[in-house]
This record gives sequence, structure tokens and C-alpha cells, in this order.
Amino acid sequence: MNRIFNKFLFIFFVCVVFFTSCEKYPVDALLGLNAPIAAWPDTWYLYDDEFNTKGNSEPYVWKDDPFCDSWNNATLDTKCTNAPQSGTRCIKFTWGGNSKSPEKTFFGFGMQSRNEIGGIIDLTNSGYKWLKFYVRGNLYNNCVFKLSIPDKITYSVTSSEITSTWQEVEIDITGVQMDNLKFVVGLALAVDKDGIPTNGGTVYIDNIRFTKD
Repeated sequence: MNRIFNKFLFIFFVCVVFFTSCEKYPVDALLGLNAPIAAWPDTWYLYDDEFNTKGNSEPYVWKDDPFCDSWNNATLDTKCTNAPQSGTRCIKFTWGGNSKSPEKTFFGFGMQSRNEIGGIIDLTNSGYKWLKFYVRGNLYNNCVFKLSIPDKITYSVTSSEITSTWQEVEIDITGVQMDNLKFVVGLALAVDKDGIPTNGGTVYIDNIRFTKD
């Protein structure tokens, strides 16, 4: 009996060492431990085949915003298998634009930081200096793709910058005060210049991640 128990303990500790040494996902996300954020890996993949935001795996659409369009004019596939940048999946995000409803200026969603709406996360002392991702697709005139740390910093990719091939985007977040985050990252397709309608477009996003260098 003791030999069986000892073997079980050995296998358990081997698994713990293996998973906690993984550079892709924070130890907290794997084991449910409240590890200090400074001890998280050099690269935290928020999306790589799936969401890994230490929160709800389902994105939260900003449907309460009066300027946000409805699902009737947008689609979101978080498990798209159409030529991901790496792995087996990517995010496919389509918005039909606001040519029929000029008052609707965007369609977007947030990647939640906690399992319940209203929870917060503090990345102030995380050491992360860059927010990086890959993007490709096609945007019509006056439509932009925005990726943000909500209420902190927003980066826009215009229709002239989006191509059919994957390109990497790097956002310098050094010095950004990243406390009280209800959403780790927000993504949106939006009108670029107010008063000019757009037919929207489609983007594919992959490998969204925070890095320390």
C-alpha cells in the first residue's frame, strides 16, 4: 500500500512541476492558486486556440452601450479553424457596418478578468511591457479594428493596414496604470470618422498575449 501511495505522490509532484513551469499559462489559471502576479510567466497568452484570461471563457459583448450594434449585424467565432496563425484555432470577427443604422458606431466585446461580471484584476506590478497579437482580414472604408485595455489604452488598425496575410502588432504598455480592470482586453470593429457610414468588415485575430520583453 505504501509503495502505491508513494508512486501516486511522485506522479502528482511531477505533474505539478510540469504544469507550473509552463510559460504559456499562469500557474493560477492551472491550479486555482492565488499566485503573486509578479511570478507569472514572461508571456501570458490571453488567447491561443482558447481564452486564458483567468476569467469567464465567454466574451462579454457591450450590448448595454447605446452605440454598440446588435448580434443581428455581427458574428463572432472564437473557435475558427480557417488558417490560424499558429495552433488550430483563431478568432473570426465580422461587423456589417452602420450604413443602415448610422447611430450604431461599433460592435465590440471584452475578455473578462473574473468569472463574474464586475470582478476586477490589477496588472500594475505584473512587469508586462507589451501587448501583442496577430491580425489579418479585410475592412471596408472608414472601418477600423481596435484592441484595447479598456479605459487605459486603445490601438487602432485601419483598413489600409489590414491585409489578407497575418501581421504582428505590438503595443507598448510601459507606464500604463493597469489597475481596476474589469476586462483584460477589449476588441471592436468601429467607425473611424464620425458621420461617414461604413460597411464594416472581417478580421481574424490570434495569439493575443502580454509579454515582459
